[in-house]
Amino acid sequence: MGEKMGLIATGIPSLDKALAGGFSKGTSILIAGNPGTGKTHLAIHILYNNLQKGLKGAYVSFAESKKQFYKNALESGVDFREMEKQGLFRFYDMLTMPREEMKEFIDFLIRDLIEWQPEIVVFDSVTVVGQIFGEVMLRSFLHSIIGRIVNALDVLAILIGEIPTGKKGWVLALRSSS
Repeated sequence: MGEKMGLIATGIPSLDKALAGGFSKGTSILIAGNPGTGKTHLAIHILYNNLQKGLKGAYVSFAESKKQFYKNALESGVDFREMEKQGLFRFYDMLTMPREEMKEFIDFLIRDLIEWQPEIVVFDSVTVVGQIFGEVMLRSFLHSIIGRIVNALDVLAILIGEIPTGKKGWVLALRSSS
């Protein structure tokens, strides 16, 4: 299937067909669901399929360490270590970041991503940001940080959100900052 201008295909034929070719560059998408529904699995496969085409991608994890991420991805048939060796992949471990160092690290993250210029950035999980720092910080993170990265890089941002078991929806009022 040919790439349409400004779209990033998922590499999953039936999903790309449903999306008329893929997701638009310069946008954020939210993959939300209950625990165990395959949110991370879907995101890593979209990311990996694009790394195999030579695009660069980053994974910002608030949910697991780099070692655990690589182990889980390998169990899904995806080898991010090889992509990292090729210079196509970077992993940012936010899980072990002390709260008081978070702002400094986020500033570093933004500078590093803008300098490196990836096409796709996955944030896993934005729900954890809200749990750790509260709703005000989550809104700030989503609006200013992800917005700055998406706008500066014309990147596809994939946000993973957890819907707690027993809840019917994941509610967060988001407005475009543009």
